[in-house]
Amino acid sequence: MSNRIFHVLVTWNEAKDIIRDEIRKIVVEGEEVDVKDANNRITAEDIISLHDVPPFDRAEVDGYAVYHEDIEGADDDNPIRLNLIGEVRPGQKLEIELRRNSAIRISTGSMMPRGADSVIMVEYTKHDNNHVIVYRGTVPGENIQYAGSDFYIGELLVPKNSLINPEKIALLSAAGIGKIKVYKKLKIGIFSTGDELKRPGEELRDAQIYDADSYYFYSTLNSLPSVEAYYIGIVKDNYDEMKKLLLENLDRFDILISSGSTSSGYYDILYRVVEDLGGNIIFHGIKIKPGKPTFFAKIRNKLLIGMPGFPMSSAIVLKFIVEPAILEAFNTPVKLERKPLAVRVNMERGRDQLIPAIVTKNGKIYPLYGQPGSISRLSYADGIILLHGNITYYEKDELVEFLPFNAHLRDSIIAIGSVDPLLERAIYSIDTFSKIINKGFGEVIEAVKNEISDISGISLICLDNNNQLLTTLLNDKELMSKAYLIRGYFRTIGFVSKRDVISSFKEIVEKKLLFVNRDKNSAARVLIDYLIDTEDPHLRSKIRGYSWEVTTYAAVARAIAQDRADVGISLEYYARKLGLNFRPLKDEEYDILINKKFYGSELGKKFIEALKNLGQYVESYPGYKIPNDIGEIISS
Repeated sequence: MSNRIFHVLVTWNEAKDIIRDEIRKIVVEGEEVDVKDANNRITAEDIISLHDVPPFDRAEVDGYAVYHEDIEGADDDNPIRLNLIGEVRPGQKLEIELRRNSAIRISTGSMMPRGADSVIMVEYTKHDNNHVIVYRGTVPGENIQYAGSDFYIGELLVPKNSLINPEKIALLSAAGIGKIKVYKKLKIGIFSTGDELKRPGEELRDAQIYDADSYYFYSTLNSLPSVEAYYIGIVKDNYDEMKKLLLENLDRFDILISSGSTSSGYYDILYRVVEDLGGNIIFHGIKIKPGKPTFFAKIRNKLLIGMPGFPMSSAIVLKFIVEPAILEAFNTPVKLERKPLAVRVNMERGRDQLIPAIVTKNGKIYPLYGQPGSISRLSYADGIILLHGNITYYEKDELVEFLPFNAHLRDSIIAIGSVDPLLERAIYSIDTFSKIINKGFGEVIEAVKNEISDISGISLICLDNNNQLLTTLLNDKELMSKAYLIRGYFRTIGFVSKRDVISSFKEIVEKKLLFVNRDKNSAARVLIDYLIDTEDPHLRSKIRGYSWEVTTYAAVARAIAQDRADVGISLEYYARKLGLNFRPLKDEEYDILINKKFYGSELGKKFIEALKNLGQYVESYPGYKIPNDIGEIISS
């Protein structure tokens, strides 16, 4: 079996246009559907009104149909008395004609009688047996909706290639249109490839993961107009099984979309199965990061889009290329916006980069960096930034192209800081749409100074009874002009291990244990290096795994739980949750920087209240200690 070598790669725009044009060859047939069932469908023809709406002149209010000259000059001091000669109700046509100095009682929506040119509201009248006393005048046409004033017979109501929504259904229903012609739905079959995949809900064995891609594809595509997506399942990295799946499903669907088996690895064989079935691979490889090993093929007049297996890579290709291609195939344009960057971005030259991002409260774009296998960033993202590979860097406030996920962005809490499960509980209790993003100490301070983050949890390591980090924060005038430092709580940290209870770094070296370290940008790393040097400055070079860095305390504990490491420094909370051994070292101070504007807002006040009420949860969070002054401002 030979590995696939990428040939001439297409740009992201070329890939989108190729897919769009091939889909357009499929989107040619229309079908007639009942108008009540037409929501989220695309019209296949112009829809013309068959009637005037309203079909007759009608009253807009409850009152009396009158001739305006008969009550001219009427007021409280000079009421005018009219003869009451009849009544007209909705759905009724009155045969009598309004005579001079007379009135006809009329209800909202009722047909205007002959001879009346206005309606006096009932509030300005008094009923007196067979008479009506009127206390103000009218002008011709007052409180009347004329026939065809909403829309008229022969008017174009909904053009071809329009998206039908509930409002348009109401419009068409009012026009008496019972059935309309729409494009047939695209039928898309979705599957994932990989021996390691299991469906959510099934039990995982070692080295297995859950299939996130197919479920994301399924939900995303089914939210698009005129798309009907189906989940086919998971196929192993096996030539015969892949071939069987394709043969069984080609006739069922217009498009097949897969995840995995698209790169140049030994087990990436899907493209070979496609070729052996007589398929034509139109392109294999896109000049983007992530998402390069995407391919697009045509088999027996059906389309196949093969996307990378890593969740973030495939999700970005789906949202930035495949989804716009489908929408544009149905003549729904997708346009990129231009927004300023919240921070400077350094580029890796050669390929365009697509990065999930959030929109800050000041309308700037904050990129969410991470690995292609990470999917959590997408759950926070407001859209995707396009950064061009021929540029070395983008300055802060420089305009970049941005594809929003939603037309209307929700004003939710942005929390950029050191991840903590108890802080998350406080934030989510007041805003379930919050965006909680893990960053190192330096990036947190930058985000606070740039007023990007509303809430930032920070670990303030106290070394040798001298809290240098706290002093540094309080002496930073720019930082303190933008944010308050709020008292948080204390977390017990220590040695976490799966087998022996570890008491020192010397013991790690002596027992030749594999250590998992924290990243250089974290406050935890400051503590770890301090503790090592306190024992013996020469230990760093002797600790196996010292250079292996992870970005959270949770990742440290998880690496130990799955036997990728023997020992590390983490929170007691994670050790207890994973059933690991724990030897305490010290209590770490965990405080919160809060934007001053946010602090004074209603949501900010709710957050402080939620913070002060965290004591009720502490029994469920081993290793946490809540001080009496939690939630109080500790900066001057």
